[in-house]
Amino acid sequence: MHSVAQADGELSVLAVDGGRIAVRSADGVRLLTAAGKTLRDFAVEATAATLSGTYLALRTADAVEVYDTGSGRLMTRLPVAKAVSLEDLEGSILVTASGTTATLRRLADGRTVTLRTDGAAKAKLTAAGLFLAGTHRVTFLPLRDVLRRLGG
Repeated sequence: MHSVAQADGELSVLAVDGGRIAVRSADGVRLLTAAGKTLRDFAVEATAATLSGTYLALRTADAVEVYDTGSGRLMTRLPVAKAVSLEDLEGSILVTASGTTATLRRLADGRTVTLRTDGAAKAKLTAAGLFLAGTHRVTFLPLRDVLRRLGG
């Protein structure tokens, strides 16, 4: 095992994807390479993150914010209730959950689809499709069906 990053304060891993690591630090969120090189700093207090392609989604106190990892620019800010959790991001589709509901949002146009479970919703979106879990069941929706439900 070898060290990837060090800081004077606490570092917490928030997300890992494609050889990149998003960590929470005393100054916000830092995007690192797998070797520990800093790619970009985001002066944002976040409790959760997910990475996909050139997007970094961060769960802040009252919103989900999506940033372009190349420029650092805030692409969209979605105000959400405290009970909403950031579940995943695949390409330009953001997944959040609250209670028994998972919400998929296409970032390009804001179109949303909601799906219900039999208990607290947990979701993971992959290139193959959406895995949605409730209390007693896990379901799978192929990506083509996810895209169809989002209108394209």
